[in-house]
Amino acid sequence: MKKIIVTTTIYDSPELAKYAAMAGWKFIIVGDLKTPKINLPGAEILTAEDQKKLPYNICKDFPWNHVQRRNIGYIHALANGADIIATVDNDNFPLENWDFPLLGKTANLNVVENRDFFDILRHITGGVIWQRGTLYEDINKEEKYDFQKKEVKVGIQANLWLDEPDVDGICRLTRDMEAGKKMIAQFAEPLGVGKDIFAPYDSQNTAFLRELITPALLPYGGYFDRNDDIWSSYLTERLLWETDYRVAFGPATVRQERNPRDPSRTWKEIEREIDFASKLKKLLEFLKQTTFRSKNMTENFIYLSENIEKQDFVPKEYEGLWRNWVKDIEKYL
Repeated sequence: MKKIIVTTTIYDSPELAKYAAMAGWKFIIVGDLKTPKINLPGAEILTAEDQKKLPYNICKDFPWNHVQRRNIGYIHALANGADIIATVDNDNFPLENWDFPLLGKTANLNVVENRDFFDILRHITGGVIWQRGTLYEDINKEEKYDFQKKEVKVGIQANLWLDEPDVDGICRLTRDMEAGKKMIAQFAEPLGVGKDIFAPYDSQNTAFLRELITPALLPYGGYFDRNDDIWSSYLTERLLWETDYRVAFGPATVRQERNPRDPSRTWKEIEREIDFASKLKKLLEFLKQTTFRSKNMTENFIYLSENIEKQDFVPKEYEGLWRNWVKDIEKYL
């Protein structure tokens, strides 16, 4: 089984060598115009010049100096025969337990059932903090969860992070982050997400099976610039309902040291997060109401994207972007 890790970076961090040294994994770094020259044995580094020569349609679709160029790494992993693709951020440093042992297996897990929405961080911390991309309408509701022990086929494993959890700007400014961090560190037993439930996950420390790559597209522009992976998680989960695969959340296997941020950038991120949050309920209602006739993931993604283009809550950049993505997927899947 071929396993590939994908990231982008504008830093030459010594921590990247830990990914390059992972036994059984190949490491791909998608460089950018700001990426320094990196000498990293065991890694394949796609420089800006390399990317200009690649035969992938999407290479010209993503602007330079955007994290969404990670999509090029996804396609490159697929073209190089990856059965499992892990996506990590360059400021997430792997711990000794870094792995995705549930992926592709049928695992006996506690699975959340009988609800429309599940926020892993609200569950773990009792509502102290929340996952980026959550439903703001629910953040102050007292939740009761129905977990059932059952076997689930894991197609996506989203692991958590120590030190800096993936929360939005409002949460970071207003909630007890230190208390939330301690509770995340105590989370040890993986959880599954049942059918017909939306549960946001990110691209910081997550892995998925080859056959589930189509909805993994990370779009750019508008509110996507802060929520590209959250958007992808919701589309992916809707398409998973047409399969036997489910999402599982695992314990922290990385330590995040957030890249330095200018204070003005934080406020810009909050603006994008609020923009997305204001449209999220509409998106989830649209996804839930969509019905499919096929069991084919790519066919369903095409059908879904064609209908998404007609909605008034989607940034215009999505139109056309997904078509080139699908052209590349269909060459290698």
